[in-house]
Amino acid sequence: MCWNSVFKNIYFGVAHSQQHQLAIAKQISDLIESKKEDIRLLVINNLTKFFKESKNKNHGAIVLKEVLGILCKVCSRNKVALVCTGDANVTSRGIIPRPIGGTFLKHTLNIIVHLRESSTSYSLAFKATLIKHQYMKTPRSVMINTTKTGHMLLFDRC
Repeated sequence: MCWNSVFKNIYFGVAHSQQHQLAIAKQISDLIESKKEDIRLLVINNLTKFFKESKNKNHGAIVLKEVLGILCKVCSRNKVALVCTGDANVTSRGIIPRPIGGTFLKHTLNIIVHLRESSTSYSLAFKATLIKHQYMKTPRSVMINTTKTGHMLLFDRC
């Protein structure tokens, strides 16, 4: 596989504030509309970062709703899968945390999974808890284990 052909098909944007996040959401919407057949997956890393940092939570919630509303509409209209990551509220041990962003995220998103890392000196373990899914009423968990290698190799055969 030639890595040049893979990376030329990846678009990305970095937001520096909530207003910039909103502007990028509008740009992404236009990009998806213009390249309807080419884009099948949209990944948003740390969607709730600016909500958590905002001093005015009402304004932060309004901007978060607008950003997610724009992206959900364009993704559903063009059959693009939308995957978001975000933070969760800190809770006491044993209780499944709720995503930051209020109940809006719970009502808007179809599937919510909470990942928690628990690592030792020789292995990594993640507990994945399915918090919300349209076909399941109660949360279910699974443990994912892997070993630490310390490096990652990428092979380029171009």
